[in-house]
Amino acid sequence: MRLILLLFLTILRKVYLFNIDISSPTYKVGPPNSHFGFSVAEHFNGNNPILLIGAPKANSSQPETISAGAIYSCPLNSYFRYKSNINNKWCSQAYVEYQNKERYKLPPRTKDDRSITIDSKGSDYQLLGASLSSSGKVNGRAIACAPLKRYHEGVSYTDGSCYLLGTDLTLTSIIHNCNGGRLSKQERHNSYGACMQGFSSSIDEEVILTGAIGAKAWTGGVHATFVDRSDDVFAINIDRTTLGFEERENGIRENKLFEKGDYVGYSVKHGRFGFWYEDKKNFTIVSGSTRHNQSGSVVFFPFMSIQDQSYEEMLPTNDGFMLKGRQIGSGFGYSIEVLDLNNDGFDDLIVGAPFEFHIDEKGNEYHGAVYVYFSNGKFQSRDQNELVFRKPIILRGKEKYSQYGISITKLGNLDRDEYGYQDFAVGAPFDDNGAGVIYVYFGSKDKKTFNIKPAQIIQASKLGISPKQNPLKSCGFSLSGGSDIDNNGYPDLLVGCVLSDTVVALRSKPIINIITDHFMINSSLNIDGGVSCPRGSKTCFEFTTILSMNPSYSKEKLVDYTKDVFICQLETLPYQLGIDKRAKIYGSKDGYSLTWECGKNLNKQSQRKIHKLFISKDNTDWLNPLKLKFSVYIKDQPKTTLPDEGEPLINLNNYPILNKYNSTHEVVISFNKRCGDDDKCESDLELSATFLDISQDKKGTYVTRVGEKDSINIKFVVKNKGERAYESRMYLQYNHDELDVPQLDSTKKLSSVNLESYENNVTVFSLGNPIEPGKVITFHVIFKLVKSEGQRTSNILNFKANVNSTSIEKNDKDNVWEEELEIIKEAELELSGVSSPQMNYFGTTIDSLSDAELKYEEDIGPMVKHQYTVTNRGPFYVRDLSVEFDWPFRIDHEDDENNYALYLLEMPTIIEADKSIRHCLVEDAYDYINPQKLIIDPSLTVENSIKQKGRSKREVEQGKMFNIPDIKISTKGFLGSKGIQPIEATDSNGSPIMIVDVDCKNSYVMCFKVKCHFNYIESESSAQIEFRARLWNRTFIDHYTNVEYVQISSSGRIIVKPEQGVVDDQSNNFFTISTHAYPDRPKLQTQELPILPIILAIIVGLMILGLIILICWKCGFFKRKRAGDGPLLHKAELQYEREMWHEMH
Repeated sequence: MRLILLLFLTILRKVYLFNIDISSPTYKVGPPNSHFGFSVAEHFNGNNPILLIGAPKANSSQPETISAGAIYSCPLNSYFRYKSNINNKWCSQAYVEYQNKERYKLPPRTKDDRSITIDSKGSDYQLLGASLSSSGKVNGRAIACAPLKRYHEGVSYTDGSCYLLGTDLTLTSIIHNCNGGRLSKQERHNSYGACMQGFSSSIDEEVILTGAIGAKAWTGGVHATFVDRSDDVFAINIDRTTLGFEERENGIRENKLFEKGDYVGYSVKHGRFGFWYEDKKNFTIVSGSTRHNQSGSVVFFPFMSIQDQSYEEMLPTNDGFMLKGRQIGSGFGYSIEVLDLNNDGFDDLIVGAPFEFHIDEKGNEYHGAVYVYFSNGKFQSRDQNELVFRKPIILRGKEKYSQYGISITKLGNLDRDEYGYQDFAVGAPFDDNGAGVIYVYFGSKDKKTFNIKPAQIIQASKLGISPKQNPLKSCGFSLSGGSDIDNNGYPDLLVGCVLSDTVVALRSKPIINIITDHFMINSSLNIDGGVSCPRGSKTCFEFTTILSMNPSYSKEKLVDYTKDVFICQLETLPYQLGIDKRAKIYGSKDGYSLTWECGKNLNKQSQRKIHKLFISKDNTDWLNPLKLKFSVYIKDQPKTTLPDEGEPLINLNNYPILNKYNSTHEVVISFNKRCGDDDKCESDLELSATFLDISQDKKGTYVTRVGEKDSINIKFVVKNKGERAYESRMYLQYNHDELDVPQLDSTKKLSSVNLESYENNVTVFSLGNPIEPGKVITFHVIFKLVKSEGQRTSNILNFKANVNSTSIEKNDKDNVWEEELEIIKEAELELSGVSSPQMNYFGTTIDSLSDAELKYEEDIGPMVKHQYTVTNRGPFYVRDLSVEFDWPFRIDHEDDENNYALYLLEMPTIIEADKSIRHCLVEDAYDYINPQKLIIDPSLTVENSIKQKGRSKREVEQGKMFNIPDIKISTKGFLGSKGIQPIEATDSNGSPIMIVDVDCKNSYVMCFKVKCHFNYIESESSAQIEFRARLWNRTFIDHYTNVEYVQISSSGRIIVKPEQGVVDDQSNNFFTISTHAYPDRPKLQTQELPILPIILAIIVGLMILGLIILICWKCGFFKRKRAGDGPLLHKAELQYEREMWHEMH
């Protein structure tokens, strides 16, 4: 378990870290809100390493100043926090403005020992420490600048000033070119009244540079001093400047090369890149001009140290040659660094553009950029300045507003590679949610081998800072590197986190430079071969891992080589994403990884270990090569920790790491595929196919009539006319919504062809591995029709097949077969129906209840059911079928009453063949289904009737016993219809009768549509659709008592979308159900009766009636309540109807 954890941690470190240690940093926390860390420099006071830190808003403690700025000198120790009494164990203030430190006790306006007049407020807010630089060498010198320093009492000209410091940080001289009579201030800022000299600065053993961005209305300028040490006795200072020579020939404003507001001098460096004039004494000054052409540029000034009157003190512009930014507002030139990336003796240039914005082709956003210009590595002629640099490599920041590239520093040979390549770091202070990130890049042999992926990414949020410290912010705003401040032989890095007033010193760990390699007898593997291969393997081979020390570092003893100090690991990897590992290691537990201890006596001799690997006979991929990885890790590698405050720093020599590039070795091993001398398999597959037992029409289209159980058989022929075809497959596309997954014809025995996979509408068949040259493979594929769920657009089936392999296909034009098949799907659909009951009666006595008083469904009239049946007689199923109905809802009359016809009580119901129930669709059903909101009898619903179908007639009679009452016949006159006019018809006897036809075709009949949808109707199956309604008794009593009967009809039609490809005789796809409603009246007798007997009978009857009335009156009979009058025939009909309903269901 410990080993697994070790490997996991090591892999993580490999991805994000290299040799800059982040677990035990040294950090200094400065005065709050002082911008401590705005500038940083690695310095040596003699031999002692010092951290120089600028805090331009700090209180310098000088009288009459509040925020003059300060320079701090900090020893490399674990005293981390600022103390108000300036404890020298933390840091000490460097009094750089005066040679005599006691001078700081006096106000700034006092004349100093050089009799320089300073404005009364000239030192306050001068931003001392805004720029800071050191040579970074033992006994080296430094420079600190205050770009807003103001001289001239009474006039606040921001001349700026830089202080040249010795190794012990004592003042040796002051650079303030704009303070003096040579440069005019007559036009104030338009001349030299706001030079801001020291906005940028740089220093090494030979050259001192300062930038003055405010000169000539912020055109800017550069001042340079070269220390010529060619004389062994005396060193000669040679000064060159752009200030005062702007309009001269080759001056920066000559021919409007630069204009107001261009900010020349924003950044300054120097180097020897390959320009025609460069040698040991002549070099090139590089300066960023961040607002030139609004996009920024980098300008080159030749420094000619020869004493020539034509040059005097002037810095010319190198014939106007410059590198230009690519985007407005990008800040190109904000930071620059000069170093030799490939150690070819010519300096290379790195330029930051922290505000550049870029979107790549995939839509990814990048914020901030760094341009890496490799020198061409040779001197160019004077007219070939544009050939000095190669086209740039562009590095980009990924997080929004990160300001990637705002700072750049060289790191020296951070990994101490044997080639001496120089490395560098880039700051992105607002990356990682504002904490800041530093990106480390390694130098390389040339532009092609430069790795744009960082060698190390240092996130400030991951630094091992004390928990008592507030979270770091804006780390990377300033950087300084290239010096070995802990004397372990590796350069270190200083990072400024200005918004948290903190500076972090990151030290580098020593590197163990080992070499990992391998050995194999043959460069490729035979597919069938190997000696003593394990059981079940197709082939096997021996692989020898080799571990050795880099001879250039063999004398270094960073670990104890008297024992195994490393863990070695051999593992097999996928050659590419989606490709299996395949090779297994004999003796490995999981088959793919093997670890062992190693490294003993490695400083004396290399170590070799032989491994046997094998490949299973089940493997099918013999074309893609194998990939193996040999890695080495330090055994039980300890982790650095942050010391307590005041405790000694950890000695990083006790925490070495392996070179992350040479400690891993990957090798790709190909197979001997027996495909000629070039080992490239060039196959030539040919595919042909035909439908079996299916004919073509005159147009050449295949056509067939099909039923549900029919199938389609396709014969495929594949021939290889070239070399071996490895992992050959056929991809067959088809209409998966109409056809089932294809199957191979089991009657044809073909061991080389298998159905490999299927997904959506593509099925993959493996054809053989390999298909030998000249081989012909014939096989049959069978499709069966399935119930389709997709929305097909035609009755055409499309088939497309193509064959390929992992070999190189010489001719792919004959690899594809494509054909259409028209299928004729026959299905006989029929719509039928019946009215239950077929005839009904409406009462002739007008009910006394108004529409508003109706409460129960029985109050409105007798019940009627229209039962439709949809039948598919086959032979093919039908999908996506609809039946639309027109239902007679109301009859239009002039009386504005609710003249309902068939009053629908519930949503029309679909009863599937499996007795499942669902409902049809009625738009605005609230207005059409029981709009009067009558109380529905639940025992009469369609759903309940289906449940009651199992009950016998006997059960119904026992449950519902009733007597039909006497029927009262109305003798009122018959009323005529004011809307639909009666028509003449004949009865069964041929006698003429008058009827009314209530049909949706009549404009006086208001109907609504009902839509019933079916996903499927199987062949030889049917489904029912039931409408349950009641005659609206009042409508027919008011208007239709003078006719023989009223015929009320609903109609339905089957709708099948033509694109379904179903052939159907539509003559029986329409049906109408009619219900006959008769007035409730008896038939009148036409035979004449004798008058005298009738008169006598009436007299006798009246006498008897009078006698009965007299007797009843005496008995009080007439005091009893009387029953209400009503249409007795209608009341009896309701009771009878309920009995018949239950008996039918």
